[in-house]
Amino acid sequence: MMKRTVGFYVALGGFVVLSLGGMQVADAKDAGGLIVQPEGAQALEMIAGQDGARLVLEAARTKAINEVVKASSSRNPFYRANAIEAASYVDERMLPMLQLGLSDKSTVVRYASLVLVGKHKIKSLGESAKGLLKDPDQSVRAAAMFASARCGMDVDASPLAGMLMSRDVRLRGNVAMLLGLMGNKSAIPMLADMSQAKFSAGQSLRDVEQIQFAEAMVRLGREEAMDSIRVRVYHAGEDESVRVLAISTLGKLGDGQMTAAFKPMLKDPNAHVRLAAAISMGELGSVEGRDVLLTSSTYGPADVEESVQAFLDKHGNSAQSTAFRNLLVNPKAMEIMAGQIRGQSAFGLGLMGDIESARRLTALLDDPDQLVRLSASAALLKSLKSQ
Repeated sequence: MMKRTVGFYVALGGFVVLSLGGMQVADAKDAGGLIVQPEGAQALEMIAGQDGARLVLEAARTKAINEVVKASSSRNPFYRANAIEAASYVDERMLPMLQLGLSDKSTVVRYASLVLVGKHKIKSLGESAKGLLKDPDQSVRAAAMFASARCGMDVDASPLAGMLMSRDVRLRGNVAMLLGLMGNKSAIPMLADMSQAKFSAGQSLRDVEQIQFAEAMVRLGREEAMDSIRVRVYHAGEDESVRVLAISTLGKLGDGQMTAAFKPMLKDPNAHVRLAAAISMGELGSVEGRDVLLTSSTYGPADVEESVQAFLDKHGNSAQSTAFRNLLVNPKAMEIMAGQIRGQSAFGLGLMGDIESARRLTALLDDPDQLVRLSASAALLKSLKSQ
């Protein structure tokens, strides 16, 4: 089966977390005058008209919250982590779910919970976050430093510098992300120096690290670091997952200069690239990727097979070709990938703001795949909260 990094599981600081659109703090910048039509609640209201709007909204929100609560008790730690992130869009659910997350047996869940505590500066959980400074996992300890500092606790964050020099690629990525979120510009020189270190074996891993470190520096104010990400949109080598990550990162960073560059990618033979471009354009204020999102929201195994074959026709001799050919003879893997594509499309649909996109988003709340339902729930709750 192909690598999880391709498009639909996004590595947030090394922990592979289902991409539910969060853990990003930068607002999209000027997208050159492209205006999105009525968003979120407004579009949902249009579905039923004014008289039925409240019922439509209440029913959709309740269904989404129920799905998030269900996922919070899943045996899968990635589902639990993403349920907690989705709950951050529901004021009455965020605090109790974060409290549970901080004591979860999974490092993935503890890490994700700490990032959200820090991101939202939930001072009532500052002491709990500080208590995880002695967690057995280094990434969790790093996140505890971040959360404690953001909540105003007295904490020594200097160990982050040593962690940034670790040979553990997961830890380095986590620390780079946390430093970017902390907002301390004094970390820029250290990030710049360490971004040149070649700890990772293999070009793809080095490219991923370059994107992670550049993203952190951009968040801290070094705009020129964006160039390191932009170049990987075009020159990512044979690993298309690097290209997908670069496109997604630029969208989250609000790189309005790339809106026009993303447009041709809506017709890329790789479905992952098309979807990443459509979502990033949505984050930049453009609705031009809507048709790609609508198509992706109904993806099935046959569509995956067609997309994989198109990729092989163009890149049949690439390093990834064997993995793609193996995918073609694995129906279950194609079914899983189709669900991942539908789930990821939900976040783009939540950005579109038109009636058809709103209908598709609410329809995904009844998808047979739990991942899709959870993604749609998070996208819907995020959209409603933004109103």
